[in-house]
Amino acid sequence: MPGEVLVSAWEAGWAVGILCTVLLGVGIGLGWFLKAYLKQQKEEFDARTREQERKDLLLTEQHGFIRELASNALKESSAALAQMAEIRGFMHEMTRSLTIINEQLHAHAKETSTYVPTLQTTAKDIQGQLAQIERAAFMSHAKKE
Repeated sequence: MPGEVLVSAWEAGWAVGILCTVLLGVGIGLGWFLKAYLKQQKEEFDARTREQERKDLLLTEQHGFIRELASNALKESSAALAQMAEIRGFMHEMTRSLTIINEQLHAHAKETSTYVPTLQTTAKDIQGQLAQIERAAFMSHAKKE
């Protein structure tokens, strides 16, 4: 066959070998690149995870501190309410006692208001009798002299 170019296996083998070598080099390069990229992504993911865990731990500590403060505030409020209840009971007893004393004073005032005119009359009678006794004493004393 005229004009045909025959390529031997030896000549074609070099081209295929070079092509395979280039493709193998590209594959190995891509493999290394992907391994490095994935390693970097994993490190970044691990760093973000550690940072999130640190933030979560900090938030947990803050929540615990706030919960403890709230618990202490509730205990103190409870104690204050109990004390206020005792004071309220004491004040109720004081009010009841003062009401009884007020009623007694009012009754005493009523009783004494009825005695005042009688006492005033008795005092006038006593003053009159004293005046008579004084006159009698002066007259008796004047007669002896």
